[in-house]
Amino acid sequence: MSVGNSAQRAADASPSKASRFRPKALSPTQALALLEGFGDGLCVLNRDWRFIFVNRAAAAYWHTTHQDLLGRRIWDALPQAVGSHCHHMMQRALAEQRSMESETVSPYTGAWIRITVQPFEGGLAAIFRPIGARKEAEHRLRRALEELTEADAAKSRKMTVAAHDLRQPLHVILSAAELIRKRAGDPQIQRFLANVDLAVGQLTKGLDELLHAAKLEGRELQPRRQVLRLAEILEAVGRQWRPEAERKGLRLATVATSAEAESDPDMLRTILDNLVGNAIKYTTAGGVLIGCRPRGRSIHVQVVDSGSGIPADSLEAIFDEFYRLDAAHGQGLGLGLAIVRQTAALLDHPVIVKSQPGKGSNFTVVLPLPRSR
Repeated sequence: MSVGNSAQRAADASPSKASRFRPKALSPTQALALLEGFGDGLCVLNRDWRFIFVNRAAAAYWHTTHQDLLGRRIWDALPQAVGSHCHHMMQRALAEQRSMESETVSPYTGAWIRITVQPFEGGLAAIFRPIGARKEAEHRLRRALEELTEADAAKSRKMTVAAHDLRQPLHVILSAAELIRKRAGDPQIQRFLANVDLAVGQLTKGLDELLHAAKLEGRELQPRRQVLRLAEILEAVGRQWRPEAERKGLRLATVATSAEAESDPDMLRTILDNLVGNAIKYTTAGGVLIGCRPRGRSIHVQVVDSGSGIPADSLEAIFDEFYRLDAAHGQGLGLGLAIVRQTAALLDHPVIVKSQPGKGSNFTVVLPLPRSR
């Protein structure tokens, strides 16, 4: 006898690993025991709507026993269910022969349940789970969010009123200073009035930032998108900030462009005004460049400076409200970049910042191209 034939017969005689561990089907007794221990309520109805199985969880939920339910029509045993959402859902599932699931108020207890209905050839099975605790938690969370939203709105309204009220005395001070300037020839008084103008200007800018921040938080500002010629926006920003740059001995340049993009002109102007003003504030030598370049289906509007730069661990914090990187570089509330972030978020314009301490910063605002293109 060959070795090969002996090995073959031995293999045929030895049961395979798969056959040794072939799973056995559950017996009816085991299946019932498993369903009885199921944590959710489970009942099985035949096509006449009579109970043919009820597990312990379902019987306890209905404050009865499965012996009292077996063989009875569900609508007779639980008349509260007639005409309810559960009633219609079970009828549809059986008629259309498809499973359904829903969250609803139980007609029997008045509490929230999640019910799943699965039809089969001889009737249908219904599984239900009480979800009252989860619904109560959702309600508390929703209420807390509503209260928080109302509190934010109230704070924004108060900030708006305060900013408006505080601007009135500043107008009076400016008017008085202008009257004195016209009548006083003393150079010392003129220098004093120049300092008054500077202080009032800083206060006015701070109040404007507070007012704008309050409107953003109160969701009073909504974008009005349109197709823009970016050259007009960039040139306007350059004209506004060039005197300030020249006062500090800096060069402010705007790169000519014919590009168009889709944005809100006032909101985009707010973003760029804050970026350019910040760049000038933190730049002591060199200058600031404003320009844009196409990138795929977007336009990147950039504000580049040769200023002091931003440490890597502050690149996120600079967009927080009232954060000031270095108070020595001038006055301000630290709201400018927070306004940039919030306004850009409303417009869905990503803002990217790159910076090297001692070499300068590059802020990029990503705008979409006009949709017609």
